[in-house]
Amino acid sequence: MKILNFKGFSNLPSSCEYAIGELDGHTAIVFYQRDVRGTSITNMIESLTMHVLAHELPGTPPESVRVFQHISPELKPAIEWQEVIFGSTGPIEADSSIVRGLVDIFTQSDSIPEYFVDDPLWRQVSEDEKETLSLIT
Repeated sequence: MKILNFKGFSNLPSSCEYAIGELDGHTAIVFYQRDVRGTSITNMIESLTMHVLAHELPGTPPESVRVFQHISPELKPAIEWQEVIFGSTGPIEADSSIVRGLVDIFTQSDSIPEYFVDDPLWRQVSEDEKETLSLIT
């Protein structure tokens, strides 16, 4: 498990934990919100995903990765485990200055992402998936 510190809304210092593992033959990134420190992972999921792709999985297209979020039951979430499915993904073109500028602002990263993710949708995960995901630490 690794800690990811990031700037949330209004540059609010924020953090979460994450781990990378495998689920059903796919690489899985699991973001964990154990407490509320700044902006939630739900509100920053695109930025967090691009950061992990750039730093931990360079060259890996987001379409080949499954992304999950787990909100601690102590925080009393409506849904504890969710898969995040991005409606829009793709490579970031080197000559697309407006996209590159937005990515630079929102990823707050020293590694420039090769791919973007956007338009997240959340799906509740099955009990079998929860059991497997809970082993990814």
